[in-house]
Amino acid sequence: MLYYQLVQELNMLKEAHLYRQLPGPLESASGSRVVVGGREMLLLSSNNYLGADQSPPC
Repeated sequence: MLYYQLVQELNMLKEAHLYRQLPGPLESASGSRVVVGGREMLLLSSNNYLGADQSPPC
């Protein structure tokens, strides 16, 4: 039942042109900046968009 609700929700987003996905696979490690299609981009959809995992320990 949950599966069908999620499929419906995704279809509604697609029909409203609100469904977004990356233009291709990541060519670099997932961090605040990534390479996709040969272009460096700022990745705001990850849990690490501030680059906190690369900060020195406190």
